[in-house]
Amino acid sequence: MKQIHAVREHWTKKVRKELLGKTITKVEYLTYKETEDNLWYKTPIAIQLDNKIWLVPIADDEANDGGSISTNLKNLNVIPTI
Repeated sequence: MKQIHAVREHWTKKVRKELLGKTITKVEYLTYKETEDNLWYKTPIAIQLDNKIWLVPIADDEANDGGSISTNLKNLNVIPTI
C-alpha cells in the first residue's frame, strides 16, 4: 500500500506543478481528421491552457481512443466524446 501511495503522490505533484494556476484559453472538439489520424472512433474535447499546452482525454494510458470527462457540474456531469 505504501508503494501505491508513493506513486500517487509522485504523479499528483508532477501534474499539479504543470496545471495548477493555468487558465483555460480554448475549448473545442478535435477535428474529424485529428480523430482519424489517431485511429480513434470517438472524438474527445480538447482544452488549451494559457501556456499553449493541450489537454485531450484518452480512453487509457495507451491512447487507444478518445475519452470523456466526468465532472461535478450540475447540468453537465459528463463531457462526452462525439
